[in-house]
Amino acid sequence: MATEKTGADQEKLQKKDIIAYGVGGFASTLPNQFRTQFGMNFMTDMAGLPIGLVGTCSMLMSIWDAVNDPLIGKIVDNTNTRRWGKYRPHMIFGAIGLAVMILLQFSVPPLSSRGLIIYYCAVMMLLSVFFTQFTVPWQALNSVLSHDAHERNLLLTSRQLSGAVATSAVGLFTIPVITHFKNASAGWFCSAAIVAILCVITAFLAANAAKKKDYYMSIATPPKLSWRRQSNVVFKNPAVLCNSLMLGMVNLGISINATISLYYIKYVVGSLSILAVISAIQICVNLVLVPFLPSLMRRFGKIAMLRISMLLQFISAVILLVLRENAVLWQVVIMSLFTTTGLTFSNICCFAMIPDCTDYTELHFGCAQAGFINASSTFVRKFCGSFSTLIVGSLLAFTGYAANVPVSVKSVHMILAIKIAIPILTLLAVLVLSCFYPITAGYAVKMRKVLKKKHCLENKQRG
Repeated sequence: MATEKTGADQEKLQKKDIIAYGVGGFASTLPNQFRTQFGMNFMTDMAGLPIGLVGTCSMLMSIWDAVNDPLIGKIVDNTNTRRWGKYRPHMIFGAIGLAVMILLQFSVPPLSSRGLIIYYCAVMMLLSVFFTQFTVPWQALNSVLSHDAHERNLLLTSRQLSGAVATSAVGLFTIPVITHFKNASAGWFCSAAIVAILCVITAFLAANAAKKKDYYMSIATPPKLSWRRQSNVVFKNPAVLCNSLMLGMVNLGISINATISLYYIKYVVGSLSILAVISAIQICVNLVLVPFLPSLMRRFGKIAMLRISMLLQFISAVILLVLRENAVLWQVVIMSLFTTTGLTFSNICCFAMIPDCTDYTELHFGCAQAGFINASSTFVRKFCGSFSTLIVGSLLAFTGYAANVPVSVKSVHMILAIKIAIPILTLLAVLVLSCFYPITAGYAVKMRKVLKKKHCLENKQRG
Protein backbone atom coordinates (compact mmCIF):
# COMPACT_ATOMS: atom_id res chain seq x y z
CA MET A 1 0.00 0.00 0.00
CA ALA A 2 1.40 3.37 -1.04
CA THR A 3 2.12 5.89 1.69
CA GLU A 4 3.62 9.36 1.89
CA LYS A 5 5.39 11.42 4.52
CA THR A 6 4.88 15.02 5.48
CA GLY A 7 7.47 17.26 3.89
CA ALA A 8 9.85 19.25 6.04
CA ASP A 9 8.42 22.46 4.69
CA GLN A 10 4.94 21.52 5.88
CA GLU A 11 4.07 22.93 9.29
CA LYS A 12 2.40 20.13 11.21
CA LEU A 13 -0.96 20.81 12.79
CA GLN A 14 -1.24 20.72 16.55
CA LYS A 15 -3.85 18.54 18.24
CA LYS A 16 -5.66 21.59 19.61
CA ASP A 17 -5.99 22.99 16.07
CA ILE A 18 -7.44 19.72 14.79
CA ILE A 19 -9.90 19.49 17.68
CA ALA A 20 -10.95 23.14 17.45
CA TYR A 21 -11.57 22.84 13.71
CA GLY A 22 -13.59 19.67 14.30
CA VAL A 23 -15.82 21.39 16.85
CA GLY A 24 -17.41 23.13 13.87
CA GLY A 25 -19.17 19.81 13.30
CA PHE A 26 -21.59 20.80 16.04
CA ALA A 27 -22.43 24.07 14.27
CA SER A 28 -23.00 22.24 10.99
CA THR A 29 -24.68 19.07 12.22
CA LEU A 30 -26.85 20.12 15.19
CA PRO A 31 -29.25 22.43 13.28
CA ASN A 32 -29.26 20.23 10.18
CA GLN A 33 -29.95 17.03 12.11
CA PHE A 34 -32.54 18.78 14.28
CA ARG A 35 -34.54 20.06 11.32
CA THR A 36 -34.11 16.80 9.36
CA GLN A 37 -35.11 14.52 12.21
CA PHE A 38 -37.94 16.60 13.65
CA GLY A 39 -38.87 19.26 11.06
CA MET A 40 -41.48 17.25 9.16
CA ASN A 41 -43.01 15.83 12.33
CA PHE A 42 -43.18 19.33 13.87
CA MET A 43 -44.93 20.84 10.87
CA THR A 44 -47.45 18.00 10.63
CA ASP A 45 -48.18 17.28 14.28
CA MET A 46 -47.65 20.76 15.82
CA ALA A 47 -48.53 23.15 12.99
CA GLY A 48 -51.21 20.78 11.64
CA LEU A 49 -50.15 20.88 7.98
CA PRO A 50 -50.87 17.98 5.55
CA ILE A 51 -47.91 15.58 5.39
CA GLY A 52 -47.91 15.37 1.57
CA LEU A 53 -47.74 19.16 1.25
CA VAL A 54 -45.02 19.36 3.90
CA GLY A 55 -42.98 16.71 2.09
CA THR A 56 -43.27 18.52 -1.25
CA CYS A 57 -42.37 21.93 0.23
CA SER A 58 -39.43 20.44 2.13
CA MET A 59 -38.13 18.84 -1.06
CA LEU A 60 -38.36 22.12 -2.99
CA MET A 61 -36.56 23.97 -0.19
CA SER A 62 -33.87 21.28 -0.10
CA ILE A 63 -33.35 21.66 -3.86
CA TRP A 64 -32.93 25.41 -3.29
CA ASP A 65 -30.48 24.54 -0.52
CA ALA A 66 -28.49 22.50 -3.04
CA VAL A 67 -28.65 25.13 -5.81
CA ASN A 68 -27.21 27.92 -3.67
CA ASP A 69 -24.12 25.85 -2.76
CA PRO A 70 -22.07 26.50 -5.95
CA LEU A 71 -23.14 30.16 -5.93
CA ILE A 72 -22.01 30.71 -2.36
CA GLY A 73 -18.93 28.55 -2.96
CA LYS A 74 -17.87 30.88 -5.76
CA ILE A 75 -18.48 33.95 -3.58
CA VAL A 76 -16.47 32.40 -0.74
CA ASP A 77 -13.50 31.64 -3.00
CA ASN A 78 -13.48 35.27 -4.22
CA THR A 79 -13.70 36.78 -0.71
CA ASN A 80 -10.57 38.36 0.80
CA THR A 81 -11.17 40.60 3.84
CA ARG A 82 -8.35 42.40 5.63
CA ARG A 83 -9.56 41.51 9.12
CA TRP A 84 -10.92 37.99 8.79
CA GLY A 85 -9.41 36.55 5.61
CA LYS A 86 -11.32 34.45 3.10
CA TYR A 87 -13.41 31.80 4.84
CA ARG A 88 -13.82 32.92 8.46
CA PRO A 89 -16.21 35.89 7.91
CA HIS A 90 -18.68 33.62 6.14
CA MET A 91 -18.48 31.06 8.93
CA ILE A 92 -19.24 33.67 11.61
CA PHE A 93 -22.14 35.45 9.92
CA GLY A 94 -23.56 32.21 8.54
CA ALA A 95 -23.73 30.64 12.02
CA ILE A 96 -25.53 33.67 13.51
CA GLY A 97 -28.16 33.65 10.75
CA LEU A 98 -28.52 29.87 11.04
CA ALA A 99 -29.21 30.11 14.77
CA VAL A 100 -31.98 32.70 14.24
CA MET A 101 -33.65 30.67 11.49
CA ILE A 102 -33.69 27.42 13.47
CA LEU A 103 -35.62 29.24 16.22
CA LEU A 104 -38.14 30.54 13.69
CA GLN A 105 -38.63 27.14 12.04
CA PHE A 106 -39.66 25.54 15.32
CA SER A 107 -42.24 28.18 16.19
CA VAL A 108 -45.92 28.23 15.20
CA PRO A 109 -47.10 31.78 14.47
CA PRO A 110 -50.87 32.51 14.53
CA LEU A 111 -51.45 32.19 10.78
CA SER A 112 -53.80 30.31 8.45
CA SER A 113 -52.65 27.08 6.80
CA ARG A 114 -51.66 29.01 3.67
CA GLY A 115 -49.87 31.60 5.77
CA LEU A 116 -47.99 28.89 7.65
CA ILE A 117 -46.82 27.28 4.42
CA ILE A 118 -45.50 30.64 3.16
CA TYR A 119 -43.90 31.30 6.54
CA TYR A 120 -42.10 27.96 6.76
CA CYS A 121 -40.98 28.12 3.11
CA ALA A 122 -39.45 31.57 3.67
CA VAL A 123 -37.74 30.46 6.87
CA MET A 124 -36.37 27.28 5.27
CA MET A 125 -35.06 29.25 2.28
CA LEU A 126 -33.13 31.64 4.51
CA LEU A 127 -32.00 28.82 6.77
CA SER A 128 -30.48 27.01 3.79
CA VAL A 129 -28.57 30.13 2.72
CA PHE A 130 -27.06 30.68 6.17
CA PHE A 131 -26.35 26.95 6.56
CA THR A 132 -24.45 26.97 3.26
CA GLN A 133 -22.64 30.19 4.16
CA PHE A 134 -21.19 28.49 7.23
CA THR A 135 -20.71 24.95 5.96
CA VAL A 136 -19.04 25.53 2.56
CA PRO A 137 -16.07 27.59 3.85
CA TRP A 138 -15.71 25.42 6.94
CA GLN A 139 -15.50 22.27 4.83
CA ALA A 140 -13.15 23.96 2.36
CA LEU A 141 -10.68 24.57 5.19
CA ASN A 142 -10.09 20.80 5.29
CA SER A 143 -8.14 21.19 2.04
CA VAL A 144 -6.42 24.42 3.12
CA LEU A 145 -5.24 23.76 6.68
CA SER A 146 -2.94 20.94 5.58
CA HIS A 147 -1.64 19.27 2.41
CA ASP A 148 -0.64 16.11 4.25
CA ALA A 149 -3.03 13.21 3.51
CA HIS A 150 -3.06 11.82 7.06
CA GLU A 151 -3.54 15.24 8.65
CA ARG A 152 -6.43 15.90 6.30
CA ASN A 153 -8.01 12.64 7.43
CA LEU A 154 -7.47 13.65 11.06
CA LEU A 155 -9.16 17.00 10.42
CA LEU A 156 -12.04 15.26 8.70
CA THR A 157 -12.35 12.65 11.45
CA SER A 158 -12.34 15.37 14.09
CA ARG A 159 -15.21 17.20 12.41
CA GLN A 160 -17.11 13.99 11.67
CA LEU A 161 -16.66 12.81 15.25
CA SER A 162 -18.15 16.09 16.46
CA GLY A 163 -20.91 15.68 13.91
CA ALA A 164 -21.64 12.13 15.04
CA VAL A 165 -21.84 13.24 18.67
CA ALA A 166 -24.09 16.15 17.64
CA THR A 167 -26.34 13.80 15.67
CA SER A 168 -26.76 11.55 18.69
CA ALA A 169 -27.13 14.50 21.07
CA VAL A 170 -30.15 15.76 19.13
CA GLY A 171 -32.01 12.53 19.84
CA LEU A 172 -30.69 12.45 23.39
CA PHE A 173 -32.00 15.79 24.63
CA THR A 174 -34.92 16.73 22.34
CA ILE A 175 -37.66 14.41 23.60
CA PRO A 176 -36.80 14.85 27.32
CA VAL A 177 -36.78 18.65 26.90
CA ILE A 178 -40.12 18.65 25.06
CA THR A 179 -41.82 16.36 27.59
CA HIS A 180 -40.46 18.49 30.46
CA PHE A 181 -42.81 21.30 29.43
CA LYS A 182 -46.58 21.08 29.80
CA ASN A 183 -46.84 23.20 26.67
CA ALA A 184 -45.31 21.24 23.78
CA SER A 185 -44.71 24.42 21.78
CA ALA A 186 -42.53 25.79 24.58
CA GLY A 187 -40.63 22.51 24.68
CA TRP A 188 -39.92 22.62 20.97
CA PHE A 189 -38.75 26.24 21.17
CA CYS A 190 -36.47 25.44 24.11
CA SER A 191 -34.92 22.53 22.20
CA ALA A 192 -34.37 24.81 19.20
CA ALA A 193 -32.77 27.41 21.48
CA ILE A 194 -30.28 24.82 22.77
CA VAL A 195 -29.35 23.99 19.17
CA ALA A 196 -29.03 27.68 18.23
CA ILE A 197 -26.77 28.58 21.17
CA LEU A 198 -24.46 25.59 20.64
CA CYS A 199 -24.34 26.38 16.92
CA VAL A 200 -23.03 29.92 17.46
CA ILE A 201 -20.50 28.97 20.17
CA THR A 202 -18.94 26.08 18.23
CA ALA A 203 -18.90 28.03 14.96
CA PHE A 204 -16.90 30.81 16.59
CA LEU A 205 -14.45 28.28 18.04
CA ALA A 206 -13.91 26.66 14.62
CA ALA A 207 -13.43 30.04 12.93
CA ASN A 208 -10.89 31.06 15.55
CA ALA A 209 -8.95 27.81 14.99
CA ALA A 210 -8.43 28.72 11.32
CA LYS A 211 -6.89 32.16 11.88
CA LYS A 212 -3.33 30.80 11.58
CA LYS A 213 -4.01 29.80 7.98
CA ASP A 214 -6.87 32.08 6.94
CA TYR A 215 -5.93 35.74 6.97
CA TYR A 216 -5.68 38.52 4.40
CA MET A 217 -4.12 37.26 1.14
CA SER A 218 -3.09 33.95 2.75
CA ILE A 219 -5.23 31.81 0.43
CA ALA A 220 -4.98 32.33 -3.31
CA THR A 221 -8.06 33.55 -5.13
CA PRO A 222 -8.75 31.37 -8.20
CA PRO A 223 -8.85 33.02 -11.65
CA LYS A 224 -12.21 34.16 -12.95
CA LEU A 225 -13.69 31.57 -15.28
CA SER A 226 -16.78 31.58 -17.45
CA TRP A 227 -19.63 29.42 -16.14
CA ARG A 228 -19.01 27.03 -19.02
CA ARG A 229 -15.37 26.51 -18.03
CA GLN A 230 -16.41 26.46 -14.39
CA SER A 231 -18.96 23.72 -15.06
CA ASN A 232 -16.26 21.64 -16.76
CA VAL A 233 -14.50 21.49 -13.39
CA VAL A 234 -17.41 19.29 -12.30
CA PHE A 235 -19.00 17.64 -15.33
CA LYS A 236 -15.72 16.72 -17.06
CA ASN A 237 -14.06 15.79 -13.79
CA PRO A 238 -14.60 12.06 -13.05
CA ALA A 239 -13.21 12.35 -9.52
CA VAL A 240 -15.57 15.15 -8.45
CA LEU A 241 -18.52 13.68 -10.34
CA CYS A 242 -18.24 10.14 -8.92
CA ASN A 243 -17.53 11.24 -5.37
CA SER A 244 -20.34 13.79 -5.43
CA LEU A 245 -22.83 11.15 -6.56
CA MET A 246 -21.61 8.69 -3.92
CA LEU A 247 -21.91 11.41 -1.30
CA GLY A 248 -25.42 12.10 -2.59
CA MET A 249 -26.45 8.45 -2.26
CA VAL A 250 -25.05 8.25 1.26
CA ASN A 251 -26.84 11.44 2.26
CA LEU A 252 -30.09 10.16 0.77
CA GLY A 253 -29.77 7.16 3.07
CA ILE A 254 -28.94 9.37 6.06
CA SER A 255 -31.80 11.80 5.38
CA ILE A 256 -34.44 9.13 4.82
CA ASN A 257 -33.27 7.24 7.90
CA ALA A 258 -33.46 10.42 10.00
CA THR A 259 -36.90 11.31 8.63
CA ILE A 260 -38.49 7.87 8.96
CA SER A 261 -36.88 6.86 12.26
CA LEU A 262 -39.17 8.96 14.44
CA TYR A 263 -42.23 7.47 12.72
CA TYR A 264 -40.74 3.98 13.11
CA ILE A 265 -40.03 4.43 16.82
CA LYS A 266 -43.36 6.16 17.44
CA TYR A 267 -45.72 3.90 15.50
CA VAL A 268 -43.95 0.55 15.01
CA VAL A 269 -41.77 0.18 18.12
CA GLY A 270 -44.21 2.20 20.24
CA SER A 271 -41.62 3.59 22.67
CA LEU A 272 -40.33 7.14 22.29
CA SER A 273 -38.09 6.67 25.34
CA ILE A 274 -35.85 4.35 23.34
CA LEU A 275 -34.74 7.34 21.23
CA ALA A 276 -32.64 8.66 24.11
CA VAL A 277 -31.16 5.19 24.73
CA ILE A 278 -30.22 4.80 21.06
CA SER A 279 -28.67 8.26 20.99
CA ALA A 280 -26.60 7.61 24.13
CA ILE A 281 -25.24 4.31 22.76
CA GLN A 282 -24.52 5.96 19.41
CA ILE A 283 -22.40 8.59 21.14
CA CYS A 284 -20.37 5.91 22.93
CA VAL A 285 -19.85 3.84 19.79
CA ASN A 286 -18.83 6.84 17.69
CA LEU A 287 -16.40 8.01 20.35
CA VAL A 288 -14.78 4.57 20.31
CA LEU A 289 -14.87 3.66 16.60
CA VAL A 290 -14.62 6.89 14.59
CA PRO A 291 -11.09 7.77 15.85
CA PHE A 292 -9.82 4.55 14.26
CA LEU A 293 -11.17 5.44 10.82
CA PRO A 294 -8.18 7.54 9.61
CA SER A 295 -5.87 4.60 10.24
CA LEU A 296 -8.29 2.21 8.55
CA MET A 297 -8.56 4.47 5.50
CA ARG A 298 -4.79 4.81 5.41
CA ARG A 299 -4.31 1.03 5.51
CA PHE A 300 -7.17 -0.26 3.34
CA GLY A 301 -7.99 2.79 1.23
CA LYS A 302 -10.98 5.11 1.25
CA ILE A 303 -12.98 3.27 -1.40
CA ALA A 304 -12.64 -0.10 0.37
CA MET A 305 -13.74 1.43 3.69
CA LEU A 306 -16.68 3.13 1.95
CA ARG A 307 -17.89 -0.21 0.57
CA ILE A 308 -17.49 -1.95 3.93
CA SER A 309 -19.36 0.85 5.70
CA MET A 310 -22.29 0.68 3.31
CA LEU A 311 -22.49 -3.06 3.94
CA LEU A 312 -22.97 -2.37 7.66
CA GLN A 313 -26.16 -0.38 7.13
CA PHE A 314 -27.28 -3.05 4.64
CA ILE A 315 -27.00 -5.68 7.39
CA SER A 316 -29.41 -3.66 9.52
CA ALA A 317 -31.95 -3.69 6.67
CA VAL A 318 -31.64 -7.47 6.32
CA ILE A 319 -32.24 -7.94 10.06
CA LEU A 320 -35.35 -5.73 9.90
CA LEU A 321 -36.56 -7.63 6.83
CA VAL A 322 -36.57 -10.81 8.94
CA LEU A 323 -37.95 -9.32 12.18
CA ARG A 324 -40.26 -6.60 10.80
CA GLU A 325 -42.65 -5.25 13.49
CA ASN A 326 -41.74 -8.09 15.86
CA ALA A 327 -38.33 -6.59 16.75
CA VAL A 328 -37.88 -6.15 20.50
CA LEU A 329 -36.16 -3.10 22.00
CA TRP A 330 -32.63 -4.55 22.21
CA GLN A 331 -32.85 -5.65 18.58
CA VAL A 332 -33.98 -2.15 17.56
CA VAL A 333 -30.94 -0.72 19.37
CA ILE A 334 -28.56 -3.09 17.55
CA MET A 335 -30.10 -2.31 14.16
CA SER A 336 -29.82 1.40 14.87
CA LEU A 337 -26.16 1.06 15.78
CA PHE A 338 -25.38 -0.87 12.59
CA THR A 339 -27.19 1.76 10.52
CA THR A 340 -25.63 4.75 12.28
CA THR A 341 -22.11 3.34 12.22
CA GLY A 342 -22.36 2.35 8.56
CA LEU A 343 -23.79 5.67 7.39
CA THR A 344 -21.44 7.73 9.57
CA PHE A 345 -18.37 5.88 8.27
CA SER A 346 -19.62 6.11 4.68
CA ASN A 347 -20.15 9.84 5.05
CA ILE A 348 -16.63 10.30 6.44
CA CYS A 349 -15.07 8.28 3.62
CA CYS A 350 -16.81 10.37 0.94
CA PHE A 351 -15.82 13.64 2.60
CA ALA A 352 -12.25 12.34 2.94
CA MET A 353 -12.12 12.06 -0.84
CA ILE A 354 -13.00 15.75 -1.41
CA PRO A 355 -9.45 17.05 -0.68
CA ASP A 356 -8.18 14.41 -3.12
CA CYS A 357 -10.71 15.70 -5.67
CA THR A 358 -9.42 19.24 -5.03
CA ASP A 359 -5.87 18.08 -5.76
CA TYR A 360 -7.07 16.19 -8.83
CA THR A 361 -8.80 19.34 -10.07
CA GLU A 362 -5.70 21.47 -9.54
CA LEU A 363 -3.55 18.93 -11.38
CA HIS A 364 -5.86 18.36 -14.35
CA PHE A 365 -7.71 21.70 -14.60
CA GLY A 366 -5.05 24.14 -13.38
CA CYS A 367 -6.84 25.52 -10.29
CA ALA A 368 -7.76 23.99 -6.93
CA GLN A 369 -10.92 25.99 -6.02
CA ALA A 370 -11.43 24.29 -2.66
CA GLY A 371 -14.61 26.25 -1.94
CA PHE A 372 -16.23 25.51 -5.30
CA ILE A 373 -15.30 21.81 -5.23
CA ASN A 374 -16.73 21.43 -1.73
CA ALA A 375 -19.82 23.39 -2.75
CA SER A 376 -20.34 21.27 -5.86
CA SER A 377 -20.07 18.09 -3.81
CA THR A 378 -22.51 19.36 -1.20
CA PHE A 379 -24.83 20.51 -4.00
CA VAL A 380 -25.21 16.93 -5.21
CA ARG A 381 -25.33 15.70 -1.61
CA LYS A 382 -28.17 18.05 -0.70
CA PHE A 383 -29.99 17.56 -4.00
CA CYS A 384 -30.15 13.81 -3.44
CA GLY A 385 -31.05 14.27 0.22
CA SER A 386 -33.81 16.72 -0.73
CA PHE A 387 -35.93 13.86 -2.00
CA SER A 388 -36.06 12.23 1.45
CA THR A 389 -39.02 14.24 2.72
CA LEU A 390 -40.86 13.89 -0.60
CA ILE A 391 -40.32 10.13 -0.62
CA VAL A 392 -41.37 9.63 3.00
CA GLY A 393 -44.20 12.17 2.89
CA SER A 394 -45.67 10.91 -0.39
CA LEU A 395 -45.49 7.24 0.55
CA LEU A 396 -47.05 7.81 3.97
CA ALA A 397 -49.72 10.07 2.48
CA PHE A 398 -50.50 7.28 -0.01
CA THR A 399 -51.29 4.98 2.93
CA GLY A 400 -53.62 7.57 4.46
CA TYR A 401 -51.35 8.83 7.23
CA ALA A 402 -52.60 12.00 8.95
CA ALA A 403 -51.77 13.76 12.21
CA ASN A 404 -53.93 12.94 15.26
CA VAL A 405 -55.47 9.95 13.47
CA PRO A 406 -54.74 6.31 14.47
CA VAL A 407 -52.02 4.88 12.25
CA SER A 408 -53.25 2.18 9.87
CA VAL A 409 -51.63 -1.19 9.22
CA LYS A 410 -50.80 0.06 5.70
CA SER A 411 -48.82 2.96 7.17
CA VAL A 412 -46.90 0.61 9.48
CA HIS A 413 -46.01 -1.65 6.56
CA MET A 414 -44.92 1.36 4.50
CA ILE A 415 -42.66 2.61 7.31
CA LEU A 416 -41.01 -0.82 7.43
CA ALA A 417 -40.71 -0.99 3.63
CA ILE A 418 -38.91 2.38 3.53
CA LYS A 419 -36.45 1.37 6.26
CA ILE A 420 -35.68 -1.90 4.46
CA ALA A 421 -35.53 -0.80 0.80
CA ILE A 422 -33.47 2.39 1.02
CA PRO A 423 -30.27 0.82 2.52
CA ILE A 424 -30.32 -1.86 -0.19
CA LEU A 425 -30.77 0.62 -3.05
CA THR A 426 -28.13 3.06 -1.77
CA LEU A 427 -25.61 0.22 -1.31
CA LEU A 428 -26.05 -0.89 -4.93
CA ALA A 429 -25.67 2.69 -6.19
CA VAL A 430 -22.45 3.29 -4.23
CA LEU A 431 -20.92 -0.02 -5.33
CA VAL A 432 -21.49 0.86 -9.00
CA LEU A 433 -20.22 4.45 -8.69
CA SER A 434 -17.10 3.44 -6.76
CA CYS A 435 -15.95 1.36 -9.72
CA PHE A 436 -15.59 4.55 -11.81
CA TYR A 437 -13.77 6.67 -9.20
CA PRO A 438 -10.30 7.41 -10.71
CA ILE A 439 -8.18 8.19 -7.60
CA THR A 440 -6.51 5.09 -6.21
CA ALA A 441 -4.30 5.23 -3.10
CA GLY A 442 -1.16 5.02 -5.23
CA TYR A 443 -2.29 7.71 -7.65
CA ALA A 444 -3.18 10.03 -4.75
CA VAL A 445 0.42 9.81 -3.47
CA LYS A 446 1.89 10.53 -6.93
CA MET A 447 -0.56 13.38 -7.44
CA ARG A 448 0.42 15.13 -4.19
CA LYS A 449 4.14 14.76 -4.99
CA VAL A 450 3.63 16.46 -8.36
CA LEU A 451 1.61 19.26 -6.75
CA LYS A 452 4.22 19.71 -4.04
CA LYS A 453 6.91 20.31 -6.67
CA LYS A 454 4.57 22.68 -8.48
CA HIS A 455 3.90 24.70 -5.30
CA CYS A 456 7.62 24.87 -4.46
CA LEU A 457 8.38 26.19 -7.94
CA GLU A 458 5.62 28.79 -7.69
CA ASN A 459 6.90 29.92 -4.29
CA LYS A 460 10.43 30.35 -5.69
CA GLN A 461 9.11 32.37 -8.61
CA ARG A 462 7.13 34.64 -6.27
CA GLY A 463 10.02 34.95 -3.82
